[in-house]
Amino acid sequence: MNIQEKVGTTFIMVTHDQEEAMTVSSRMAVMDSGTIVQVGTPLGVYEYPVNRYVAEFIGAVNILEGRVVERRAEGLLIHAPREGIDLLIEHSQLLPDGTPVNVALRPEKLLVTEQPPADGLNFVRGVVSEFAYLGDISIYHVRLPGGQEVRVQLTNRKRLTESPLTWDQEVCLTWLPGSGVVLPA
Repeated sequence: MNIQEKVGTTFIMVTHDQEEAMTVSSRMAVMDSGTIVQVGTPLGVYEYPVNRYVAEFIGAVNILEGRVVERRAEGLLIHAPREGIDLLIEHSQLLPDGTPVNVALRPEKLLVTEQPPADGLNFVRGVVSEFAYLGDISIYHVRLPGGQEVRVQLTNRKRLTESPLTWDQEVCLTWLPGSGVVLPA
């Protein structure tokens, strides 16, 4: 980075290390089988992947499969039949009802909650199957009713004496409509 700044020229770096790519680049390209599938800033590629491959390649992600139920002013209402849940996801493209889609939810966007939201959307119950305390964060694997496991990443904002969640504990998960990304199926 120091050499690049001193020389003041564009550098092209090839790496398979996603963290390195996101740290040192102002623009990055993701390739699949020799074809560029997305170009953008690290933030843009991470937060707005164009397809499931990019979402799974850059960082950890949970993918819920579903179908568009209806278009609302706030976004798309999507039903994920495997888990029996309804999701409301902010999305600007017009997709016809019945369109199969994938919804990408990053682990840090999922929240553990006590109560379901009043509208019952973006909410699912599950059971903690694994957890890891990593100091600044804790990572939980939660098994959903349909059997899918999702990864939840919580920041340890205060000093802990034990994990707030443990094995086989039932938890409630929720997320904001702007937290998910609708991807083609």
